[in-house]
Amino acid sequence: MKWAKEHPREAKWLEEMVIRRELGGYYPKNPLKRAFMSTILGAASNKYKKVNTKNRLKNLIRKNR
Repeated sequence: MKWAKEHPREAKWLEEMVIRRELGGYYPKNPLKRAFMSTILGAASNKYKKVNTKNRLKNLIRKNR
């Protein structure tokens, strides 16, 4: 967050690129749609990150038994 506040142009560009990548090139022009997509993608990213970390830990535990 601190970085985004210090570099608003780069943060906006990064947000746009993340949304475009996840939506296959589509980038909504409407700011409300864009904010909604950004929120959904962020929540999904956090969810999958936790799941992947959990799975990796489970695999490590199984390997070390």
